[in-house]
Amino acid sequence: MTIDHRHIEEQARLLIYEVWKDRAILFPLGTPPVVQLLSPGIGARICGYEYQHVPYIPSTHGSSDKKAAGLLDRSRGIISVSTQFTIEEQRFTGAHELGHLVLHPDLGQRFAHRDRPIGWGAQGTARPRHEQEADYFAACYQAPRKTVQTEFEKRFGKVPLVLDDTLAFYLGAKYQRLLMTEPPGSMQFAAAVAGAQSLGGRHFPSMAQYFCMSITAMAIRICELGLVAD
Repeated sequence: MTIDHRHIEEQARLLIYEVWKDRAILFPLGTPPVVQLLSPGIGARICGYEYQHVPYIPSTHGSSDKKAAGLLDRSRGIISVSTQFTIEEQRFTGAHELGHLVLHPDLGQRFAHRDRPIGWGAQGTARPRHEQEADYFAACYQAPRKTVQTEFEKRFGKVPLVLDDTLAFYLGAKYQRLLMTEPPGSMQFAAAVAGAQSLGGRHFPSMAQYFCMSITAMAIRICELGLVAD
């Protein structure tokens, strides 16, 4: 059974709408930048949950196992995120837990659900479906489709962006080699775009910085939305 990306994106959009609708109450001093507006903690508050950062979340599989990155405890109404990871990882983990909260009502009912850091496990091992769904929700919540496209077009112009000699030159000398070594739609191209802070003499926060996401996560989102040419 395939993942219903459209449904997941719609659920994220509905939560974003609730945040926007209550923005005057949530932010009495004025609407903040998107990173603050779409903070996972704000989403949790809209859902009636406490959101907390903690220094350590133990794993359920013994002390020798990797530490957990996030925790959804429905019985206590709390989402916890470990501060042992980067800010970008913490935000993604928090949004991921929001995904579980919204999409998976049975998860965390009897026992608190602990999530490992993104990328945990043997390389190439597929993540369980419910984890992939929560990942996609997190991406949709942190980086909404229309907002991402708007910010992308401000920086790079018309979409989809095509990698040519001129763009490779502006992205940096090392990316000129992509034209010969990487196939169309290369993730390296998307990552270069996600991390770019200037183009043709114009300087700006990178897409990854603007949405407070890792370059890899932002590159995946850029590809998902078809903003770079295949």
